[in-house]
Amino acid sequence: MKHLLSFLFLLIYTTAYAQIGKVYPKDESLNDPSLMQFITDLKVAVQEKDRAFIERSLASKTYTTNEGLDQTTKEGFMKYYFSTAPNEKESGIWSTFEFIFKIGGGGFSKDQNEYYLPYTSANIYEDNDMFDSFGLLIALSDSTPVYEKPEQGSKIVKFLSYDVVPETYEWDRYTWYQVILANDDTAYVNPKDFIPTLSIRAGLIKEDGLWKIQYADGFD
Repeated sequence: MKHLLSFLFLLIYTTAYAQIGKVYPKDESLNDPSLMQFITDLKVAVQEKDRAFIERSLASKTYTTNEGLDQTTKEGFMKYYFSTAPNEKESGIWSTFEFIFKIGGGGFSKDQNEYYLPYTSANIYEDNDMFDSFGLLIALSDSTPVYEKPEQGSKIVKFLSYDVVPETYEWDRYTWYQVILANDDTAYVNPKDFIPTLSIRAGLIKEDGLWKIQYADGFD
């Protein structure tokens, strides 16, 4: 019954999302040299699994996910990410940032004081239903294949170009997403080619002229 209700809900919104929903890559950090430098330094820290860099780069107010979105302190943030890992090199924060940087890009808040990344989450706090609903997927290229069957050698029925499409939750989401196209047909896409609109993301904020980390997790 739960899956049926999800399917019916998504079907109602299929036409609007499949026809007009698009999320294009962008990287607004290019407009702020200090932000560009901070992101560059953060990438190096992630590559080297530099715990000390994360600790000294935290904002005064940080957030983690436990049962929802929880505001915490710097100490609480470090405890959340590092206390349960066998060692600091195995903290989940590294893979989270690696995923975010693999997608790439990002965008500023309206007041330019916060920055959200990757680009697929750059508009997450704007008044946009695409970023306030579960079950929506963003195509990550301008030629993303859509398959007739959940098989890599299956017929390609169309290509999507940064489109947002609903998924049905009626398939094994680890191997394939089943999606609803604009003509109400269902088809299949490879998870590596898509990202949910509500997914892993990070938020940076400028405090006293310096960029800091507020959060880095999947708040879905």
